Amino acid sequence: MSEHESQELGYFQSIKRFRPNARLFLVSMSISQLSMAAFTIILNIYLRNLGYSKSFLGVFTTVNLLCSGLVSLPAGFFADRFGRRRSLLIAIVLATIAGLGQVFFTTSGAVLLVFSALRGASNTFKSIVQSPLLVENSAPSERMHLFSVTSAIMHLAGFAGNNIGGLLPMFILEALNITQNIEVAPLRISLIISALFWLVSAIPVLLMKEAAKVEIKGRSKTDFAVVLKNPVARNLAIHNMFIGSGAGLVVPFFNVFLIEQLHASTAQIGFITGGTNLVLIAAVLITPFLVRKLGKVHSVVFTQGLSIPLLIVMALSRSIWVVTLAYWFRNALMNMSSPVTGSFAMEIVPSEQRATTASLMSMTNNLTRAVSATVGGLMMDHIGNGSPYFGTAVIYTIAVLFYFKSFASVEERYDHGLRTGTITAD
Repeated sequence: MSEHESQELGYFQSIKRFRPNARLFLVSMSISQLSMAAFTIILNIYLRNLGYSKSFLGVFTTVNLLCSGLVSLPAGFFADRFGRRRSLLIAIVLATIAGLGQVFFTTSGAVLLVFSALRGASNTFKSIVQSPLLVENSAPSERMHLFSVTSAIMHLAGFAGNNIGGLLPMFILEALNITQNIEVAPLRISLIISALFWLVSAIPVLLMKEAAKVEIKGRSKTDFAVVLKNPVARNLAIHNMFIGSGAGLVVPFFNVFLIEQLHASTAQIGFITGGTNLVLIAAVLITPFLVRKLGKVHSVVFTQGLSIPLLIVMALSRSIWVVTLAYWFRNALMNMSSPVTGSFAMEIVPSEQRATTASLMSMTNNLTRAVSATVGGLMMDHIGNGSPYFGTAVIYTIAVLFYFKSFASVEERYDHGLRTGTITAD
């Protein structure tokens, strides 16, 4: 048996050894991810058809992200105290209530914002639980494979959900024999189906067994003060602040951009946003090779830097297929290094500061996304649909330069420490 075949056998053997809780989580996560992707692709279009402005959509997204950022610390405390299984069930129930609320209570913008906040909270409960649950339900020998499979399934489910979300209103449109291209009724029915499908993801969670409780050192406000004194952790938070600011300007409004700038159909939107998941999966697979050739920091700078000109292409082009290709490759280049930045961040901070640093990075990203989403909606309303993409290009350029300046020397010192034995890779 060749070395390559041996590695493949080990990979599949690792998958076969996944524990029951891990398998059940993968099933639940794939269902919820599919449902969320379908729901998200339709929601902004639905609200626009009801007469809500792009500025309101910006505020709507801001409230979601703001709540997500503010709830992250309490959600972590809850998950540690009451368990991962309960947290997942709460996330599913909150997501379903929020989704249905956003469909039925549309006459009041204030009420919609309440349900947007509730949905943000549900997203946080789910995301906070995922990594600890996977770690607690895997052996070190299979953990890398479990995280890889989880990532792949998330992107595949997102691809399927985006396409279902794009096609479902069209099928309902034909079934109801409505002559207009996009009507509120098929969009509403599609959203209801997607929201109710969230509940199905609770079935695998109910079959899970809560892992044995592990005593975890409690976090307090002083932990954040200590972490903020660490320049490495502080720079990681600042970099995430730049990334969140740039992403918030454009990411929440891409489906609106496609409809109003390029007159795309919901089916085309589903195909475009879903296809990016497949391209991203391929990109992630070559990331380890890139890291071996360039190193971690240079890989991040190289891939994220290449993504920036494609933002300008998207803003200026009037061809839906040019925008599609630019979007696919921009998204892949920008996000293929996410596993690198995440793992590198945890390597270069002290072990006792990792959890707090991760929370700080998440909060700065979500909170700055919340603010910039409002700005992005206002820019689209008052300047033009493509204007936020220029702002994102500027912010991402600053982010890439900041990352290189802040962490190139840190990586050199870390690698030198590993070679000389003064640092251990724990």
